[in-house]
Amino acid sequence: MTTERPKCSCNGGSTGLLIYSCAGSSNVGQLANEVAIEMARSGKGSMGCLIGLGAHVSTMVQNAKAANRIMMIDGCGVRCGMKALEHIGLTNFDSVVITEMGIKKNCDLKGDRDKLPELVKLISGRAGTITPLIIGEERVDGGCGCGTEGCCTDHDEEKGEGAKK
Repeated sequence: MTTERPKCSCNGGSTGLLIYSCAGSSNVGQLANEVAIEMARSGKGSMGCLIGLGAHVSTMVQNAKAANRIMMIDGCGVRCGMKALEHIGLTNFDSVVITEMGIKKNCDLKGDRDKLPELVKLISGRAGTITPLIIGEERVDGGCGCGTEGCCTDHDEEKGEGAKK
C-alpha cells in the first residue's frame, strides 16, 4: 500500500499562493488559522509558517520573499501577522482581518465555529483576486525547515537535477 507523501508548501505550491495566518489566543485567532488550513486542504494555496518568519529562519524568509502571491489572515485589528510580514520587508500582500468581517473577538478558543464555512468561502473567493507579486527572482529552494519528508527536494527533481542533500 502506498500513501501519498505531503507536498512541500514552499512558495505557495502549485497555485502560487502562500497563506499565513494568525493562531492567537482568541476565537478569531483560531478561526484565522482554521480558514488557512481549509484553504490549503482545498487546494487554494499552501500555508507558510508565520512564526518561522518572526524567528528569522533564513530559508523561510527567503521563500516568503520569493512567493508569487501572499495572503495574510489576521484574527483581530492588532494585525500581528501583517506586522511580522512587514518586519521582514514584505509590503505587497493581501491582508484579511476576521474581526472586520463581523465577528467579535473573545477568549473562547472554540467559539464561532459555525462561521467557519462562510469565512472560508469569503476569504477563498478573495484569494482569487490577489495580484501576483513581482519580485524578479525565481523560487528559492533552500529548504524551508518544515520537516516534511522530501521538502524542497521535489523542486529539484522537477527541474531534473535530482535531490539535494
